[in-house]
Amino acid sequence: MLSRYLRLLRQSSSPKHQTETSTSTLPIAITSESTWAQSCSECSRLNLYGIFQNGKYSDNRNEDSLLIHDRRPVEVLLSSDGCQLCHLVIDIFVKRGLLPKNAKEVFANVESGRTVVYGPHRLTKYTGALKIRLELTDAPPFDNYSRLLKDEVQLDTIILYPEKGSNWSNQYSGRVVPELCDLALIQSWLPVYPYSWDQKVFDTYALRSLRLIDLELLCVREVELPEQYAALSYVWGPPSTAQLRLFKDDVSAWSMPGSLARQWDHIPTTIRDAMKVCGECSIPFLWVDALCFVQDAEDMQEQLNSVTEIYGLAFVTIVAAWGSSSWSGLRGVSVRRELVQQRARVGYYSLIEALPSVTPEFQAAPWSHRGWTSQEHLFSSRCLLFLENRILYQNLAKWLDESIDFSYTKKYRYRFEHLPRLALFNDFGDDGFSAYDATLDTFYNFVESYFALQLTHAEDILNACQGTMAWFGRACGYQFLWATPTNDLHQGLTFRVSNQQRRPGFPSWSWLGWRILDNYDAKSIDFNRHQNKTLIIHEPPPPYVYFTIDPTTDAGNPVFTVHESESNASTYEAVPPTTPSMLGLPSLTATEQKQVLIFESWIVDLTNTAYGAKLSATSQAALSRHRNSNSHDNALSLSFALVPISAYVIPQEMIEFPMMIVYLLVAIDDRGVSERIEIEELEFKDWNVMEQHKKWMYLV
Repeated sequence: MLSRYLRLLRQSSSPKHQTETSTSTLPIAITSESTWAQSCSECSRLNLYGIFQNGKYSDNRNEDSLLIHDRRPVEVLLSSDGCQLCHLVIDIFVKRGLLPKNAKEVFANVESGRTVVYGPHRLTKYTGALKIRLELTDAPPFDNYSRLLKDEVQLDTIILYPEKGSNWSNQYSGRVVPELCDLALIQSWLPVYPYSWDQKVFDTYALRSLRLIDLELLCVREVELPEQYAALSYVWGPPSTAQLRLFKDDVSAWSMPGSLARQWDHIPTTIRDAMKVCGECSIPFLWVDALCFVQDAEDMQEQLNSVTEIYGLAFVTIVAAWGSSSWSGLRGVSVRRELVQQRARVGYYSLIEALPSVTPEFQAAPWSHRGWTSQEHLFSSRCLLFLENRILYQNLAKWLDESIDFSYTKKYRYRFEHLPRLALFNDFGDDGFSAYDATLDTFYNFVESYFALQLTHAEDILNACQGTMAWFGRACGYQFLWATPTNDLHQGLTFRVSNQQRRPGFPSWSWLGWRILDNYDAKSIDFNRHQNKTLIIHEPPPPYVYFTIDPTTDAGNPVFTVHESESNASTYEAVPPTTPSMLGLPSLTATEQKQVLIFESWIVDLTNTAYGAKLSATSQAALSRHRNSNSHDNALSLSFALVPISAYVIPQEMIEFPMMIVYLLVAIDDRGVSERIEIEELEFKDWNVMEQHKKWMYLV
């Protein structure tokens, strides 16, 4: 199986990735593992067995001679000759710029003012590693000083694991990360059976066949499901990037055996590397959007809707996290990793330097900030994440790290909260995502996470999350109007965007119609969810019914109906609506007819300038910006108004809170068509003194 592909792969080479093998310079040569390595008197007193047990046990009852915790001035380490651990600590802190290169000469007659602290680093309750921390000498002990001063006192930390293959034979150990990854290790992480317990992403799925890359025949053909395949999640790159893509005219030719071999040099490096990973792991098929989606097909929208199922049903998703384009390749496959891990021997133990925290490595990866890749990771049952210096394996139950022989189960997932999959779904079960997870809170969590991500083309904001919208629709029967759930439309209107700017082509009342000026801001959008609040939707009178245009009749099409509710807005009852006549519609463009939201409401006209003084500073600034940006347009005469959406109070015992009105600040042109500017809150006492009148609103 796959022999034809593997022969082709071995014959091909990519010169720009064939770099010289870098050598890891060790502080001191490591001796045979069966021998005792001499250490300084201080390091010999470290109870490494007890530290590796997270300080719970000792391998010697004489606690006076063996230490779990220790503190030493840097000068003691500098004066140690022949101790591998002392040399390792100094070398690492010099490499990180915390000590001068000639530290021994510099601190020969001057105190360094720094102390090295030794102790256990917890992995589990009964497993740990050696943590070595560099601190300021004059700082009080850690337990006594405020955590606010922690970063000022603790300069840096080194974590050392017992090296795999040394005398340590417990449940975990550190690994040397090679320049090119060990694909046999990667294959051992994958389950033996393709559809095992951790791939129940959907209760049912609609896919029956899928166009895949056949790695044996080297072609792209339709395959009946279920079949074992991998999916690739990667970054295409800037628009100028050369990208091989499948079009309607190519479908027949690409389905012929050997068709990909004839255009091998045009296949981007990342895709070729993913093919190699599949070949070495005995995965017969690979799905890549550029080569398996027909880019100019009439059913492109249906293809985008199926993305979550494609990744959810894949045997594994290969994530090119570090690459900035499809030609970047996979780190550790065709791109060598220039990484030096310091090692030392203390007694019978071989110690190896742990890689830094995965958090900054993941956050620096271009893939983690891309909008298109968000849902691909979110719905994948298993992922192989190729980061800069390591490979991570993730499924619904555990995490594996190439640099350590240790399984992070679900109870340790707090270490990986920066990954969107775990940060978003805090309580997912072993069976994966189901209708239980498809709550409105989960949807708004997704939007808040997705909104901060980057898109090469701003108009892709809806297409890049279309699969997620389709999943929410299948899982719980939601209907969406411009990516806003119609059964919670009043809540969907109450979003705030920091540093906002309009996104052309989308309605202003939807979150799709806005973008942020900054490239990345984790708190860029927030929905005013009424947590711990009593939501009132009958006083003042809000819009009871929202309409869109129904082109088949002369009336509006109701998409959202609410009735007065004393407790919260989750209970709705239909009320006989006053139907807006389409004959009385203002003059709308074709685009506006698709975007308009029609409702009747009590509004406050801001022609009375005294009312503007009662608005928040945010609303006043937004109003000023909008006036200035439209001052050059003489064709439209703008007026401004406040449109109430809901009201709420926060009940507390013995404390009286004011009722707050949630309102939209809108601009109304001379046609009577409105545009959302901002959303804000106002105390009811201020709202009640304003003159209100009933008006049909046409919000675009």
